[in-house]
Amino acid sequence: MSSLQQEQESTVRLAQGSHSPSQAGAERAADRPIRGCLRLIVGGLGYLVRCERVLIGRAAHCRVVVDDPLVSREHALISVSATAAVIDDLDSANGTWVNDSRILGTQPLNDGDRIRVGTQELRVCASETRDSMPPASSVQSKAPSHFGAAEETATEPADALLVLGRIAARQLAEGDPLAAEASLRDQLGKLLVATSMGLAISPSACEAAGKQALLLALALREPRWVEYVVKLHLRTRLTVSPAVASLLEEGLATIPGVDEPLLEDYLEMLDNSELSGEDRRLLDRLRAQKPGR
Repeated sequence: MSSLQQEQESTVRLAQGSHSPSQAGAERAADRPIRGCLRLIVGGLGYLVRCERVLIGRAAHCRVVVDDPLVSREHALISVSATAAVIDDLDSANGTWVNDSRILGTQPLNDGDRIRVGTQELRVCASETRDSMPPASSVQSKAPSHFGAAEETATEPADALLVLGRIAARQLAEGDPLAAEASLRDQLGKLLVATSMGLAISPSACEAAGKQALLLALALREPRWVEYVVKLHLRTRLTVSPAVASLLEEGLATIPGVDEPLLEDYLEMLDNSELSGEDRRLLDRLRAQKPGR
């Protein structure tokens, strides 16, 4: 199934997969309650949920279908109202977990919470669009009687990175770059895999990924995230944006161990491209910059 087909499906389907969420973010989601509207990050895609209910489970009629033997047919229910967003475990055999704690009864959801059912992790993010959401009755009238189906809009990869980037930025500000890396790793990895399969990545997604990866590189002093940015732009044959270029220059100057042949391959690709005057000056700046030693 293509990524476009997956984004357009009305039911979210998830294959069994092993996720090892970081415990560092468990307390950071506290005291940021969600009201009226949330964005559910599922398998790297974002789904907007407005004053609705979302059934999660293994059964085909669930809105989020999780193909995992550890998940019950009707496992959990997320309910979003004008005053709160909560999740209930539906007497599942293996429980529903929020931020690595098994929930008992109704659990309020906060911005940045991580929900785990079986081996699958979902993320909850506050949405900034709740002020313009339609009245609850207009959405609920479309839903099946036994549970409310979420009104969803699949985000572009750049949008998903912006949502996850807000969480990662808080984690970096709190001095926990490893938690920030855990928040972004899967989505960044999926973009790179997509490029290796020859799938097109938009310039906005490439720029968003480049910024986030370089912020991780600078916080962790980790050369592989610098190399990630070079490899992503090399595969997409895109010139780094000015914002990414500034971070890239800093990373090359301060982080030791960056793969110089990889960088040279990218610079050579740019050199053989038709560049504007501004892009040519950017190339010269990058050529003058040597990886830190």
